[in-house]
Amino acid sequence: MVSVSVVVSVSNVFLSLSSLLCRDEHLAEEVLAVYPFCDLVHNYWVLCRRVYNAFLVIHVLFMALFTVYVMPSTAFLAARFAFI
Repeated sequence: MVSVSVVVSVSNVFLSLSSLLCRDEHLAEEVLAVYPFCDLVHNYWVLCRRVYNAFLVIHVLFMALFTVYVMPSTAFLAARFAFI
């Protein structure tokens, strides 16, 4: 009998917590829908995309320059490792 009441009380606590979290999510959506917060979040994601794109361009340029100036040519490799 005691274990049943404990299970029921624990399940009631979980139900109240889930309804509280659901209300908090709706409140968070309403707060973020307000103009300054919505604009702030939009600007943040635009900044993240631009930083990611900049790193991507830098990476592509670096790899292209690395390939041209650092990677050994096929002639060099053939001359160096021809007898192996």
